[in-house]
Amino acid sequence: MDEALRSDAEVLEVYLADAGHAVGALAEASGVPVWVTSERVIAALSETTTPQGCVAVVRTPEASLEVAAGADLVLLLAEVRDPGNAGTLIRSAAAMGADCVVVSSASVDVWSSKTVRASAGAVWRLPIVTEAPLDDTVTALRSFGLGVLGTDPRAAVPADHAVLTGRIALVVGNESRGVGEDVRRLVDREVSIPMSGRAESLNVGVAGSVLLYEAARQRREAARLSLRPDEAPR
Repeated sequence: MDEALRSDAEVLEVYLADAGHAVGALAEASGVPVWVTSERVIAALSETTTPQGCVAVVRTPEASLEVAAGADLVLLLAEVRDPGNAGTLIRSAAAMGADCVVVSSASVDVWSSKTVRASAGAVWRLPIVTEAPLDDTVTALRSFGLGVLGTDPRAAVPADHAVLTGRIALVVGNESRGVGEDVRRLVDREVSIPMSGRAESLNVGVAGSVLLYEAARQRREAARLSLRPDEAPR
């Protein structure tokens, strides 16, 4: 809840079980109405098993795909179904400097309480486009001048050997199927994550976070060396 109050999210009301709750002062300082009620009411309003004594009503932000037109780094969730994975990916995208997240249709509801909690409030920190048709979305991202980068454990080029400093959209796929063939035929290139251990694959939340980190690392290095994007170290 702190993240929502400190962000540009439109918090409509806050309910507290204790008038002295720290969130109350933050909400009042932001001009948000605060109501003090009972623990039982808080529990009824919350979907969590053990609510922390506060509940907020927040207007769901709306973002169109046009936010990606001027973006340098976009994360596209292609039919990611698990709220924990989606929340992790959104949190990593916010941490690694992505400009927006695009969530395809047939993906999890990013505004569900489980996804919001898994994101640690990062859902309020960057634009999130939802219910985006995959084919049309990939086509639109390319029309905006973004290179569309798919992920495949069989890809010959590992992520740390690919140039990830230009304007790109990273596509991560479904937990069981990965990036589908319908999207794979539209991407510009694919990369893999090299693994030296015994695991055959990574959880999509982890894999996407690794790719976001690598893109951020390369950008920091390019900035440090004052290189053009196409001169970044491979």
